[in-house]
Amino acid sequence: MPLFADDQESYPGINLSVSQLLHAVKRKLQSSTFGDGTSTGVDYFEVDRLERDAFEALSFLRSIKNTFAPIHRIPSEILSLVPRYWGEGRTDSDLIALTHVCRRWRKVFTASSALWTHLECNDVEKTRVYVERSKSSPLEVVLSDSKKSYNYLKAAFLLVIPHIDRVMSVEIIGDKDLFQYFTKHFSCPLPLLRHLTFHISSRQPLVLSNTLFNGDLSSLRTLTLGGVMPHLPSNNLPQLTTFTLLSFDISEEISVTRLLDIFSNTPLLRKIELQMVPRLSDAPPGRVVTLPRLESFIARGDLGHTSMILDHLPIPAGALLDLEFPLSGVESPLPKILLKASENLQNILHITSAYLDFDLEYASIRLDGPSGKLHMRGTRESWFGSSPTTLGHALFRSLDCLNTSKIQRLAVTGLRIYGGQDKSTCPDFGIMDDLRTLFLSRCSPLSLTLDPNWKPQEPVPCPKLEKLVFYVGDNGVLSIREVTIMARERALKGASLRSIVVISGRKLRLEGEEFELMKYVERFECRVGECPRWDQIPDDGTN
Repeated sequence: MPLFADDQESYPGINLSVSQLLHAVKRKLQSSTFGDGTSTGVDYFEVDRLERDAFEALSFLRSIKNTFAPIHRIPSEILSLVPRYWGEGRTDSDLIALTHVCRRWRKVFTASSALWTHLECNDVEKTRVYVERSKSSPLEVVLSDSKKSYNYLKAAFLLVIPHIDRVMSVEIIGDKDLFQYFTKHFSCPLPLLRHLTFHISSRQPLVLSNTLFNGDLSSLRTLTLGGVMPHLPSNNLPQLTTFTLLSFDISEEISVTRLLDIFSNTPLLRKIELQMVPRLSDAPPGRVVTLPRLESFIARGDLGHTSMILDHLPIPAGALLDLEFPLSGVESPLPKILLKASENLQNILHITSAYLDFDLEYASIRLDGPSGKLHMRGTRESWFGSSPTTLGHALFRSLDCLNTSKIQRLAVTGLRIYGGQDKSTCPDFGIMDDLRTLFLSRCSPLSLTLDPNWKPQEPVPCPKLEKLVFYVGDNGVLSIREVTIMARERALKGASLRSIVVISGRKLRLEGEEFELMKYVERFECRVGECPRWDQIPDDGTN
């Protein structure tokens, strides 16, 4: 069967029973030859027709047999939905394979117009078939160019132009020539357009004309720009919910003012992602753009440039502020971002959990609470003369600029202290009066700082702490004796722990030390397992 063969709606020759037809074919073929195999002169085309009829009869017989399979009982309406739930892994070849399973599947899937709306325009015949089978369904057009396929791409795209009013999604991936060729065909309105994406490689950023789609972007929901200047008519984006600026090196060409102009006319905007942040701030100091429906603001780039945008763009309560930036030196970036835009960050007014993760390549801070989230990830660029531990301590102490008395859950990964280190520079849990759960992963012997004798002149650190969880990994070391001393001293000061859990990548040899520890806690458990997610550790002393 050809790849895109027309559907067979009738079966010539099947007017008799299958058995009768096969016997007729046999008799005809026998009578068409002499005993020595030479032809009697019967028309060759008649034999060819009989052969075709026999093939059709066998195919029809197999179709009848397929009806007895349990999967054949699935209603056509449900069967047609199966490819839609494959997600991003579905390919065109998978869809074509489905149409070759049996006659019924072919009929069901080819009749489902919504399955044939993704047009990559890399094959003329394929594009023709997809356009026909899509019927009146909205189209998703992807134009991706390579030098070998440019002419094929243009030829296939010509088949889409008569149906351009059905286009719901446009993605253009290529160079300047591709951008200019295809955008000229998008000068007419596209009333169904929901998604627009550009990935353009060019030495100079390209500017979108105001005549694109006849200046009408009122139906647009998502806008992704890479290598393209956001010079679209910013006053005509009432339905936009997602704006993404990709990491093409045009940040010097884009100003904060231009972004604010777009945001000020997008009342439904929920997600902003800047994989590069503008380096030019020409906005008046008092200009503020409020986005009451904003759910997440994601920025990748210099923290100083990001904070320039946050000066003008308040993050509402309930939203996520996610920042990634290069780290330089040993100072914590948290006070800088909080002090510079403290009035605008309504999402961190009430933080109840914190997670600090330190590694040789990065350091991250994650703050969560009922008012929203703040995630900050610093990548190592220049820690001149400093160690990750030194930076980690600075980041930990910077939590003091928050209302840390309300933090109930804290997780710390990769932060260590050393015997000769000055206690004044070590992490201070004393600032967390309401902490209930503490998770330490590869942080031994950080638990020493929970001992009241660590700083005897000060109050007991974390007086409400109930659950302490350690993860020591495969090669980690944890001194149960030191943990026992800490638990005993806390009990003597009226700040007993309810539960201590030790998780290791391999079985630990306790040698009876756990019996001494059990005198000072209600529950102790030591188990082998993987490192749990910090935000899935309960607060009630159970697993």
